[in-house]
Amino acid sequence: MTKKDLRFFINIDKIILNFDNQNANYTDNELFRFEFVKPYNGYYHSTILVYYKNIPFGTISHKNIKNANNSQFRVNNRQLYVKGFSLIIIDLFKYLNIKEFSLATFENSINCKFRLY
Repeated sequence: MTKKDLRFFINIDKIILNFDNQNANYTDNELFRFEFVKPYNGYYHSTILVYYKNIPFGTISHKNIKNANNSQFRVNNRQLYVKGFSLIIIDLFKYLNIKEFSLATFENSINCKFRLY
C-alpha cells in the first residue's frame, strides 16, 4: 500500500459551545435572525433557532434549568462544511456580546478510502 492508495479527510461532525447569556440580546439584524421555540429537551427553558443570512445555522439552548446564566450554542452539522463557519460563530458571539465561551462537545470523523489492489 502506498500513500496514493490511502486517502482520508478529517471532518468536524459536532460543535457545542457553552456561554454566559447574561449580556446576550437576541435582536435580529441584517446577518442574524433569532426564532424562539419550545425547548427540545427538559434541560433548558427555551430553544432559539439561529439563522445566518436567512439560512439555518445553529441552535441555542437558552437558560439552563439549574443555572439560568448558562446557555449552549450548537452549530448545525451541514454548516460545519461551509468555508469560514468559525468566523460566522465569532461574528455571532460578538453581536450577542458574548465575551467568553467554552467548548462543551467536539466530535470529528475520519473519512477514508482504502485501495488494496
